[in-house]
Amino acid sequence: IKLGVWKLGDSPTPVPFSPIDSEDRLEGALYQDISILDDELMILGRQVSTAHGTRIDLLGIDSEGELTVIELKRDRTPREVVAQVLDYASWVDGLSYDDVTDLYEEHNPATAFEEAFADHFGAAVPEALNESHDLVVVASELDPSTERIIDYLSSK
Repeated sequence: IKLGVWKLGDSPTPVPFSPIDSEDRLEGALYQDISILDDELMILGRQVSTAHGTRIDLLGIDSEGELTVIELKRDRTPREVVAQVLDYASWVDGLSYDDVTDLYEEHNPATAFEEAFADHFGAAVPEALNESHDLVVVASELDPSTERIIDYLSSK
């Protein structure tokens, strides 16, 4: 995947990409406005603790009730990030409807899950949640081995 941004002025000038100074800053920006990444998501939680003693940077849900694991890397991704995201997926895969609602309400105690879902998507919560999930890695650059692994997994 190649992406370019150009500044238009007297003559087009490419805008160089650089790593973000802080992963926490990137996480905060996406937590405040996930539409930067995907306007079809609602955030369930930030720094979501798993049963394995790890933390998912951001966990989202779409209007169909599918969960999305979002792993952020401020710089280039080592290939180990794929194992990290798959580990998170193994935990997310077992979350029940009640687990999802409890998780949301743990991270957002002021609002009930069903109310927040209806406000965000304009629809009621689907009867079944988490029948499938997506895995997203956000980074300034993917190293070649990580990109090959992700391409392989996404094709299967």
